Amino acid sequence: MKINKIILVGILLILFSILIFISDIFTPFIRPITYTFLMGSSKGKDILFFSLFGIFLILSQIINLKNCKLSNTYLKIAIYLFGLLFTITLILEIYLRIILGLDIFTIFVSIKPDFATTSLLHSHLLKSILGQLLSLTMGSLIDSGINTASSLYTYIQPFAIFLTILIIVTITFLILSLSKRPYPTTIVLCFAATITLIGCLDGGLFGVPVMLGYFILIAIYRNGYYLNYYIAKLRNDSKLLDFAKKHTPHYKINDDSLNIRFIINTGIPYFIGAFIVFLRLSLCFLGANPEYYEIDIINPDNNITLDEYPIEKVTHLTNKTVYYINNDDGKNENELTVNLSSSLNNSCDYFTVSWNIYSYF
Repeated sequence: MKINKIILVGILLILFSILIFISDIFTPFIRPITYTFLMGSSKGKDILFFSLFGIFLILSQIINLKNCKLSNTYLKIAIYLFGLLFTITLILEIYLRIILGLDIFTIFVSIKPDFATTSLLHSHLLKSILGQLLSLTMGSLIDSGINTASSLYTYIQPFAIFLTILIIVTITFLILSLSKRPYPTTIVLCFAATITLIGCLDGGLFGVPVMLGYFILIAIYRNGYYLNYYIAKLRNDSKLLDFAKKHTPHYKINDDSLNIRFIINTGIPYFIGAFIVFLRLSLCFLGANPEYYEIDIINPDNNITLDEYPIEKVTHLTNKTVYYINNDDGKNENELTVNLSSSLNNSCDYFTVSWNIYSYF
């Protein structure tokens, strides 16, 4: 196998991920960058990003299908499989709350044995499957700064095998889709595949990594020709230009004039991306409680005290205690959830926090 520039970059990225794993020396430099597209980057996400990106780059040069058309078919299948994964995850989020008798528009917080959160807007259910696997196979090697979310695994255990198989099949088609592509679409597609996979585990459909990565996957499938064509023009790359002209999409008009068919076909990724953003914003506002935060604590210990919070009212029920906390202090639900996880550490089975998008304004 000839080691070209793409393979070399892939090897360097994997080595860099190993360096991040054993040392935090580069964290101040890379975190501000990865934070923007990984939606609150962490050490675990950084390691996954650089290692997966490197692996995909290397595999893109090793996998050798007959033609680019075949790899585009595999990309289409991967896009549909990702859509199925996102849909199942949302259904599981709703199912979890139904069987536990909880409000759908809440952040579910598991604290035994470790702190982990999940919600419709930012799901960690798929992450808990990987977290459980890592905990069983290399628990002692996992850095304390890496949150595996394995405490959520209990709530999806019956579905874990099916979801694991679906993830593996999706990754397989994703790898096959990287074959026989020129360097512009190869690099962009590897980046999109990486952040979409990370987003599956951490964030779900409405997280930034998936919204960005899934959009790019669809855009490359529909409009990859234009990326290759304009970069070829910019760099005066005759070989890349010949490839682009050889793989012109069926909807392209020879004189580049605009018509309804052309606009619809090139605009599909943008329509889908805008629809996902619309769904997220709709859920944010639909489930928002601007008056107060409702904290449902399930099977609390008798010695729980939350005196440090501006409590408006407390309701005691058979198996839970409900706290209503004033939100005039400017805290958003994420900050409140992290604070509560410390206050309620091992003092209940789990708790939920209502969300309020207005607190971010």
